[in-house]
Amino acid sequence: MKVVEKEEKFLVEVIEKKELWDKEFLIYQWYLSASYEENTKIKVIFDFQTLKAKLVQVSKIRLNDNLFEKEIKYLNKDEVNFFDLIGCSFVAKRRSIKNNIFLDKFIRSNGLCDYLLEIEDEGVITDNIILLENVTNDSNYYNQNLCIEFDELELKTFLTIFDCFEFYK
Repeated sequence: MKVVEKEEKFLVEVIEKKELWDKEFLIYQWYLSASYEENTKIKVIFDFQTLKAKLVQVSKIRLNDNLFEKEIKYLNKDEVNFFDLIGCSFVAKRRSIKNNIFLDKFIRSNGLCDYLLEIEDEGVITDNIILLENVTNDSNYYNQNLCIEFDELELKTFLTIFDCFEFYK
């Protein structure tokens, strides 16, 4: 499946997030290749509300600073050997979605920021979030540049979570 995606990214201050948003996920993503123009990643998306998960491969090509063409391929959970991802760059984040906004709280990253907010199309900002700075054009805040190395300890933690979820077929 191919889609075109427009997004803007902001550093934010989260005052308080008391309630679950429309969708809540834990996302692990590993970069198989990454450059400014394009990247390919493997993502496991754990859905907190359904207790199901998806495994996808996403290839992204930058059309301009905030416009991308993405190709998404859904994978069977047996198609990826997670041991082979040791040494790859990865990031883990909690993603909350509401009103066309995507709030990412970074759980495992290089620590440059705690939260990033992505707005696709005409998102509506909620009252408990303060926009600090538009970082759409700052490559330091691209997920691929927020990564750390996936190691055996990270693998052990990931597999513990992985075994708790049923996978969409």
